[in-house]
Amino acid sequence: MLTNWKKQEDLDFLTEVSTVPLQQGLRHLQTAFTNFFSERAKYPNFKKKRAGW
Repeated sequence: MLTNWKKQEDLDFLTEVSTVPLQQGLRHLQTAFTNFFSERAKYPNFKKKRAGW
């Protein structure tokens, strides 16, 4: 999947970085989706940038 994306002209910026972080990001995303849809995880909690506001 990632190799096909790198060959597309509109996604040329993907060739400028190493493949390892891209693969790791996809792996984390897949794990997050799997956990969410198997009901092991909930919706994300959005936090304020500054505490106390």
